[in-house]
Amino acid sequence: MRGSADGTTWTDLDRRSGGPFRWDRQARAFSLPEPGRYWHCRLVLDGEAALAEVELLA
Repeated sequence: MRGSADGTTWTDLDRRSGGPFRWDRQARAFSLPEPGRYWHCRLVLDGEAALAEVELLA
């Protein structure tokens, strides 16, 4: 997850790797280690990934 105040300069907010989901359609919550104030957020997926839904809460 990356955040930006201006939509140009991005800051890495969190990075995850290899977190298994135990069953199909499982929902998991993740909190940012150091939350901040950002107008823009970007979810970056490296490699292969399959997502049905992403929900961002402020």
